[in-house]
Amino acid sequence: LLTPEKAIELLGTMQGGYNIHPLIDALDDAKLAPIAAKALSHTLLMFDNFYDVEEKAKAGNEYAKQVMQSWADAEWFLNRPALAEKLTVTVFKVTGETNTDDLSPAPDAWSRPDIPLHALAMLKNAREGIEPDQPGVVGPIKQIEALQQKGFPLA
Repeated sequence: LLTPEKAIELLGTMQGGYNIHPLIDALDDAKLAPIAAKALSHTLLMFDNFYDVEEKAKAGNEYAKQVMQSWADAEWFLNRPALAEKLTVTVFKVTGETNTDDLSPAPDAWSRPDIPLHALAMLKNAREGIEPDQPGVVGPIKQIEALQQKGFPLA
């Protein structure tokens, strides 16, 4: 079982979405507010929920003020590791036009968040330079694995 503190910490690992409202609500809980403030300080996909944090800050919530200041100071960006001087990658080139139909198993999936199915169905239809493992069913997994054998990140 998760403690409320651990739950807020885990919500903070998401980049945005369904985690935002519980994190903002936690700014009003003395026990959870420091954890929520830390999480929100590094969350960028806030959209209109930004105004909820701003409202709490204007109402005097110290943790909401900390979040607003963190965003203003761009801590989410400046606290990241510096980029390497040189990056070596292996490029997986997809020829032609690519759209979501090429990357999604929409006709096959009953559930949008079925990540394993998405991974297998991605690029399942053959095209120049793409060799699906099972045309129409499983994308070029073996082709991708062969590129990964070069030892560089795949881009």
